[in-house]
Amino acid sequence: MTRLVLVRHGYTYWNEEKKYQGFADINLNPQGINEAKKVAKRLSVENFDRIYSSPLRRAMETAEIINENFNKKIHICECLKEINFGDWEGHTFEEIAHNYPDLSKEWLEKPADMRPPNGENFRDLQERAINVLHEIYDLNKGKNVLIVTHGGLISVLVCHILKIGLDELWKFISSNTGITILEEYDNELILTTFNEHGHLKYL
Repeated sequence: MTRLVLVRHGYTYWNEEKKYQGFADINLNPQGINEAKKVAKRLSVENFDRIYSSPLRRAMETAEIINENFNKKIHICECLKEINFGDWEGHTFEEIAHNYPDLSKEWLEKPADMRPPNGENFRDLQERAINVLHEIYDLNKGKNVLIVTHGGLISVLVCHILKIGLDELWKFISSNTGITILEEYDNELILTTFNEHGHLKYL
């Protein structure tokens, strides 16, 4: 059975400051490193055949900490990046709400097609997320695979798997180092776990 284990990266200073990150290459902060160690302990019982990661440092650092238990090659995949927030990157949620009131309102109420200036919309993100998901799935039939990526990408994939419109994606928010699992059933992927994050409290 093919099994894809998706993990959101650990916490960053920009998460703490409520800034849009997107393609910006931000490191984990000490809290994020601690979260990555906790999810690594939670996943140490797994037997991953292959590990993939977004190239952004917050994801790579999370993947490297998890990989201390497995010593696998980490396959870097550009398409696993977060949504590109364009001109919004590096600005706080409050700043964007003030400077782009109409776009910010649309972002919260009908996010599917809202495009930040010089950025992507969620349909763009979902298209590349689905493409990379199928590529990883096809290359790893019958294997147990770890994918370290970003919250937005996980949300659009959950919407795809559940056949839910992207305007509903705010209902599927992953915690930092939250675990989401897709498993093969009758030749298609189904969602079996979403945002498991008990390790943050108990480990």
